[in-house]
Amino acid sequence: PILALPALLRDHCALQQLDEAEAAPLWTEAMTGAQLSGAVRWRVHLPPRHAPDLLETLAPLGIDWAMDWGGGQLWIALDDAGTIVREAAAKFGGEATLIVADAGMRADIAAFHPRAPGVAGLEQGVRRAFDPMGVFATGRFSEDAHADALPA
Repeated sequence: PILALPALLRDHCALQQLDEAEAAPLWTEAMTGAQLSGAVRWRVHLPPRHAPDLLETLAPLGIDWAMDWGGGQLWIALDDAGTIVREAAAKFGGEATLIVADAGMRADIAAFHPRAPGVAGLEQGVRRAFDPMGVFATGRFSEDAHADALPA
């Protein structure tokens, strides 16, 4: 395969190509945030230009973090801060998904970032069309726990 990065970066820095066995765990860490320290883990998507602002806002909480997609995806881990990560992400035009938390926090905080009313309506319509009796993933989407009872 043709590798473009070595040619593009040759004048800026030296590159080392890892073999698959070395690279695989690094990709897993980058795609899951599993290496981060903290009892709670969030996946945040936001415009990449706002990643430094978000990290600066959350730094006083003692976060551990990893960045991917040039800042468009951040993994944020901390011990617990309620919905502060989600609120900060929204402030910078992003959204935060709760990935890892204890049962108590999961009971109080929805995993998915709240959707805009129009988007939520479209999502409900699709779920209702594919699962009119509400048998699949019942309870996963709290607003659709009983899809068959939703208005058409």
